[in-house]
Amino acid sequence: MWDAKEHCCAKIPGGGDITKLFFQYCGGSCEETDEALAAFVEGMFKGRERDRMICSFSIAGGERWRTEVSYKSLIEDSGGHSRSVCLMRRLRMEETRSFCAEHRACLDDWLNRGIKNGFVKLYLQPKMNLTRQEITGAEVLARYEDPSKGLLTPDDFIPQLEDAGLIGMLDLYIMERSYRLLRDLRAAGLKLIPLSVNFSKNTLLAPGLLDEVERIGAGFEALRGYMEIEITESVGNVSRPDFTAACAALRAAGYRLALDDFGSEYSNLYMMSAFRFDVIKIDKAVVAEVADNEISRALVESTVNICGKLGIGCIAEGVENKEQAEILTTLGCPDVQGYLIDRPLPSEEFTVKYLEGR
Repeated sequence: MWDAKEHCCAKIPGGGDITKLFFQYCGGSCEETDEALAAFVEGMFKGRERDRMICSFSIAGGERWRTEVSYKSLIEDSGGHSRSVCLMRRLRMEETRSFCAEHRACLDDWLNRGIKNGFVKLYLQPKMNLTRQEITGAEVLARYEDPSKGLLTPDDFIPQLEDAGLIGMLDLYIMERSYRLLRDLRAAGLKLIPLSVNFSKNTLLAPGLLDEVERIGAGFEALRGYMEIEITESVGNVSRPDFTAACAALRAAGYRLALDDFGSEYSNLYMMSAFRFDVIKIDKAVVAEVADNEISRALVESTVNICGKLGIGCIAEGVENKEQAEILTTLGCPDVQGYLIDRPLPSEEFTVKYLEGR
């Protein structure tokens, strides 16, 4: 069951005797979440039955629904004994707007504190050419080392940041940190490999993106050829002209561009035809079935052929076993990324394992 206590991410005084708690949504139905919150508040009120207090609980997450749970300690009998009564309701639209603003402020503070205090960490997952048995690059991924919850993976916070419109702050910070990592590797005389950073739909279409990217890249011009931008699959919801213009601006600024998660949505074909990317990354869901699904194999082979005709690189994501690797190589896609090669590693560990002594 979803653990309400574990995923409480903020506590804000609401004025008077009201306290508001915000939670990260991590899966499960509305009913399961309501049940988890009810169990959480029972423990919170245990031993405090005589207190008169009101707590407002709100939750937000990837399924884009909102729940508010209000618990009131009410006098029930003439003896002065009381019990906690649980009142649950879905938020009306105007309440949702107010809640979203408060939740966004919480997340903004959480992310800024993480950046300022060094809680946001760089993890690198290697890319390999199986034919040459050579590391050809790495994807840079974010982790959040929360002092109370431990290490959080992207699934724990990326959906919330996207919903709140804050993902651009993280994307650009990761780009800046990646540039600094390349600078440090060069200063240490170590081998440089291309690093790819992720840009979401919101980041790609944000006003002033190119100015921000240029600001971050100032002083790192000699390293720009090692920086690749992966455009995530959510771009399928953007207009073709806006998408093409944003990609063209980044390309003109000297950046290599990759279309991530190709094959995960029908719109990927539309976006692939809108702009000539440098790299196409075949989605792990397609790769997972190449051994047993003839259609998946045909899709991989067709993608490889299209990329070959257009002079575009092709990488298979989510490769987990040797059988998949052998089939992909046979289909003409020896460039892979996944746990068969290695898991995402802290940047320091990645440097020692793959770059030092080479």
